[in-house]
Amino acid sequence: MAFKDLDEFFDDTLALPVGNKLYRVPSPPAEIGLWCQRVLGAGIAISGGHDPDTVPAMPQDFNDEEERDLYERLLGPVWQELHDDQVSWEKIKMIGMTAFVWVGGSRDMAEKFWNSGADPKVLAPNRADRRSAASTGTGAAGTTKAAGSTSTTRSRRTGTGPSDSRRSPGK
Repeated sequence: MAFKDLDEFFDDTLALPVGNKLYRVPSPPAEIGLWCQRVLGAGIAISGGHDPDTVPAMPQDFNDEEERDLYERLLGPVWQELHDDQVSWEKIKMIGMTAFVWVGGSRDMAEKFWNSGADPKVLAPNRADRRSAASTGTGAAGTTKAAGSTSTTRSRRTGTGPSDSRRSPGK
């Protein structure tokens, strides 16, 4: 079986409706994408309760020129299109932040952010949600715990049955 051409099924644009127009934000260069991933990941970790001192260095607050530059780099040709259409600065910021969440996170995260009206709380679960997920075993903590207990069970097996052939050498 051969791989399909990526362009046949992969859309690396983000389509955002504003008024009666659909703006298609192209995926930015890798350098911008990696920076967005690092910054968004750090922000989510901090808002999720991690100690800011243990999270990799966050950039300092942006001044107006740096914020404008980030949006311009993230939005690519859509930046000029928005200006030509005389879209308000508040809407451009919303589009820019949504593109930031898309590039740094995922399309689903960007959609939640956009539909929430730019509420940053939708990007990280609150403490009650994390506790609930951990106690019910539906979250990442529950999954990790179950996998650990399965390994322990497997390592206690004795004998020469088929299960022993799955063990790594030296155990």
